[in-house]
Amino acid sequence: MQQKLPDELKGLLDPVPRLASTTNAARPSPPSLFHNDWWLKAASKGKWEQVECRRDGVILATMPFVRHTMLGMRRLRMPPYTRTLGPAFNLPPSKPFQRAQTVRKLVADLLAKLPPHDHFQMTLDPDSEAPFAFSIAGCSVDAPFTFRFPSSTQPEQALSDCDQKTRNLIRTAEKRLRVVSDNSLDRFITLSLREKPRSDNIHDFPLLEAIFSSCLNHGSGVVLTAVDQQDRDVASSVLVWDERIMYLWLTSRDPELSTSGGGAFLLWESIKMASGLGRTFDLDGYSSAASAKFLASFGRPPSIRPRVVKASVRYRMAELVREVGVNRS
Repeated sequence: MQQKLPDELKGLLDPVPRLASTTNAARPSPPSLFHNDWWLKAASKGKWEQVECRRDGVILATMPFVRHTMLGMRRLRMPPYTRTLGPAFNLPPSKPFQRAQTVRKLVADLLAKLPPHDHFQMTLDPDSEAPFAFSIAGCSVDAPFTFRFPSSTQPEQALSDCDQKTRNLIRTAEKRLRVVSDNSLDRFITLSLREKPRSDNIHDFPLLEAIFSSCLNHGSGVVLTAVDQQDRDVASSVLVWDERIMYLWLTSRDPELSTSGGGAFLLWESIKMASGLGRTFDLDGYSSAASAKFLASFGRPPSIRPRVVKASVRYRMAELVREVGVNRS
C-alpha cells in the first residue's frame, strides 16, 4: 500500500509521464533518468555524444559521454550533475549465459568505438549488468555506495528501522517544521549560498536551473523546503525522478537553523513522497564519512554504484607526478 500524497503535492506531481521515448523502436529505452536525451542535452549544454553497436539495423547498445580536456589530457566522462550513466542495452530474450556473454562483447565494442582519450570514467547504476564486462575489458572498477529505499517501502516501517537518535530527531522536528513544495530553485540556491558563499560555492547555478527546468518540462522534479515556525527556510532538497527511481539530487541548508533535525526531517518527507509515487528512493551517495553515517542511520543496507575507470599510461604518469608534488608540499 502506497503512502497517500498530501493534497498540496498532487497538482504539482500528477500526472507523472513515463521516460521520454524514441520513435525508433530499434533504439534502447533509457534505463535511467540520466540516459534521457533531454537530460543529457541540458546537463552537457548540447555537447553530449554517444557510441553505439548495431546488428542488422538494430541498435543493441549505446553509451553516452562528454569530452573534457584538462592540461592536455583528453577525458571522457558523464555530464555535470549526472549521477549514473554507462551503457543502455536493447537485447532479445536469451539464456542468462548467452546474455552475459553478449553484454561482455558489447561493452568491449563500445569501449573500442570511443574517440581517442587518456581517461575514461563512468559511475554505473546499482542495477547495471555491465561492471564485470568493464572489468575484463581493461577497466578498473571500484565501489562507491548509495542507499536505496525500495518502492514497496512503508513509511512507518522505514521510520521504525531508523536508528533511535535519528527517529527522535524526526519526531521532534515534525513538531516545529513544515514542508513546502515548489518548482523553483530559488530557495535551494539561497540556502546553498548561506552554507558557502559564492566565492567558495562549487555549484554552477545557471546549469542547475537549466537541468531542473528540463526536469519540470518532463514532470520529473520538485523542490522540498523545511520551514520553521518563524517562516524561515531551514533546509532544501531537490528531487528528480524517472518512472522507477526518485533521487535526492541536491541538498542545501541554513548552517545556523538546521542543527536540530532539519535534514533528517526533510529526508523523511522525501521518503514519504517517493513511497506515495511508487518510486524507489535513492539517497544519492555521500561525500564524507559523517554524511555516510547519517544516511546509514536510516537503516538501509548500502548499494554499490560501480565506478569504472580506464586510463592511459600518460595519464597515470601525470597523476603520479601530481600526487608526488602534493605529498611534498
